[in-house]
Amino acid sequence: MNKIQALVLGIVIFVVGGFLLINAHRNYYNVYDKKNVAIDEVRKVSCFIEKGDFVAVYIISNPNWTDPEGEGAIYEPGDDGGKELYATLSAMNPQGNSTRFTITYRLVETRMTLGLWDVTLWDVNEGALNVTRAFDPKTGAYLFKGQTYIALGEALSTGNYTFSFSGPTAIGAGARTSPPSRFEVWTGKVEHVYPYLLYLQPTAIFLMIVGLAVPIVAALKERKRGFLSKGRAHLPKKAIKNKS
Repeated sequence: MNKIQALVLGIVIFVVGGFLLINAHRNYYNVYDKKNVAIDEVRKVSCFIEKGDFVAVYIISNPNWTDPEGEGAIYEPGDDGGKELYATLSAMNPQGNSTRFTITYRLVETRMTLGLWDVTLWDVNEGALNVTRAFDPKTGAYLFKGQTYIALGEALSTGNYTFSFSGPTAIGAGARTSPPSRFEVWTGKVEHVYPYLLYLQPTAIFLMIVGLAVPIVAALKERKRGFLSKGRAHLPKKAIKNKS
């Protein structure tokens, strides 16, 4: 194997190792939960929640929201041209403290349904929930993006919580007056899971080391062969005596 072949092989092995390392750190949030309440065609629900429980809501969109001949005629254009709608969700604890969220929906045109796109923290009025389990405390980014439920955080007190949903709508127009088809509240515990880290990370690191070592070893071997070749070239030729 020459230096070029070794370099190509080393790059391939290194890239494979890098790919495995990235995938080793893939993670998700596993929520062990129970359904507290589920009601059809309402914008407000209440249920008993214990302090420390992780709270999430599941809102099923109403078909009227995307009906182009009815409420689904107006959307807000997203940054990349997608059709968006915005809603607000409020959680109020027994003491009257509230935490509010802004929900961004996107129209899935192939199915003419709304998909949950993003959730942002609107404001905190003394706090009904500890939101650090749902939002990155440094960047404020929503941690559960891609899930169908809306993760809100941990309850800060025990008692009856009230959840209110408003919207969805475009800015200044296109308000959907129909309530959600279904409004559910779930509670439980949340666990941050790295399912591939244990066995993929060591393999990835090993492959990356091998990928770096292959061209180095090949170069050293070629250099050694070069030294040996030069040494042979400079050996004095033995005199050949003709026998008489």
